[in-house]
This record gives sequence, C-alpha cells and structure tokens, in this order.
Amino acid sequence: MVEIIELFIAAVSFAIYGTDERPRHPFWRNAVRTVAFTGAIIFLASLLGWLNIIFPMALTLFWCLCGLIVLCAEYEIGSKNVAYAALGTFAILLITLLTKAGLF
Repeated sequence: MVEIIELFIAAVSFAIYGTDERPRHPFWRNAVRTVAFTGAIIFLASLLGWLNIIFPMALTLFWCLCGLIVLCAEYEIGSKNVAYAALGTFAILLITLLTKAGLF
C-alpha cells in the first residue's frame, strides 16, 4: 500500500513539477503550495475556534493531497526551504490537533 501511494505521489509530482529537461511552468508549483499552506492556516484557525466553517470532505482531501505533494515533492524536486517550511507547518498542526484532543 505504501508503494502504491508513493508511486501515485511521484506521478502527480512529475506531472506538476516536470523533469529537469522539461520543467513545468511555475504557476502549477505555486498553486499547489498556495493550496497546501492556505488549507493549513484555515485548518489551524478552525481547530483553535477562530473560524466556524465546515468544509466538504472532497475539499479537505484535496488540501491534504496538496500538502502531501508539497512535503514529498518539494524536498526531492523543488525547493528544500519550502519543504522544511511545510514540515514545520504540518508539525505545528499535528501538535495542535493532539493537544486539542487531549493526547499531548
């Protein structure tokens, strides 16, 4: 199962980022980054009670997929600094979620 997810993320990453010989337009890379980080901010705000918005599951899954692509693909193909920022952002989200659940 892990191999299937890794293959899927690699295929989507190469579709978004392209290869070294034929890179894709930066719009696609920046769009995925924007969705990932905006979704993280909205999720954190709603988790802390600052927003009272319920999102559809499809939108949440799309945000999670973009976040996973930024975490994995940026480190391998894109900018290491963005990958570290994404790792820090999602670590903060995980700690906040565990704290709100009373598990941390």
